[in-house]
Amino acid sequence: NNTIEQTGRNGIQLTRNSYVHISNNVIRNNPRNSIEVQDSRTRIGGSLDEPPQPAPNLIEGNGGHGVVVSRGSIARINGNTIRNSGQNGIFVEKLSHADIGSNIIEGNAQNGIQATQNSGVNLGADTGAGLEQSPNSTGTPNGQYGIDLSLGAYADGRLGSLTGVNGQRRYTTDANDSLLPADLPPSPTSIRFDPTSVRPAGSFTATVSGANLSAQTYFDIRFLAPDSTTDAVALNWQQGTSAAHTIPADTPAGTWTVTGVRAHRESGDHTGPFAPILASFTVTR
Repeated sequence: NNTIEQTGRNGIQLTRNSYVHISNNVIRNNPRNSIEVQDSRTRIGGSLDEPPQPAPNLIEGNGGHGVVVSRGSIARINGNTIRNSGQNGIFVEKLSHADIGSNIIEGNAQNGIQATQNSGVNLGADTGAGLEQSPNSTGTPNGQYGIDLSLGAYADGRLGSLTGVNGQRRYTTDANDSLLPADLPPSPTSIRFDPTSVRPAGSFTATVSGANLSAQTYFDIRFLAPDSTTDAVALNWQQGTSAAHTIPADTPAGTWTVTGVRAHRESGDHTGPFAPILASFTVTR
């Protein structure tokens, strides 16, 4: 039940074989990491009851990582809100391990979770609905991926809705990704235009959000031209979740409305249904 903010360094630091249970705190706006664990063990959120009950921490707006688990440390991170960090929501490195379940991990500048250097994470469990078994979730997507694995790291459990603007997960060939389900289909949920008003020969950026999207995902759009009542379709209109588009000089003025988006991993696969999504931009003269 503490509020720990604007410390000048980390919010909480554990080192030299410490053990600490951190619950029901607000840890925010510290210039470095919210919680840094080195050579130690910790439980972050969740009571000491068996089975554990919610005891959430709010970890937000810190300049570095939300939680760092480093140098052979072990952490159980359950039921917290970890958001708007300047780097990763949770960073696990250097032969460390973390059980991470039932957290809201969102809006962090890099990944929701990053594990590296022979470290491992369990994202809840393959089944179950308890505090330690349930997967993590995301409202506002993280800046890169839901989870990023590299340099011999591993992950197991369920992805839930954990995601970033580039998709749910990224891993190098030396990492071990056993997350279930093994091959989630790309699923767009919204599209945003910036700016929403543009002149011919000008440009705008289209950003698609959703689950299991990446820089390799292709997007078809279904749309209505100004003064038209019949949908048209543009195949492979964009690759990647964010891309710039130039308006041809002869484009008719008026409001152009996207009525659906279809995502696919292969450029020639246009067999899936369109997700019903409404968004518009205006061409002005």
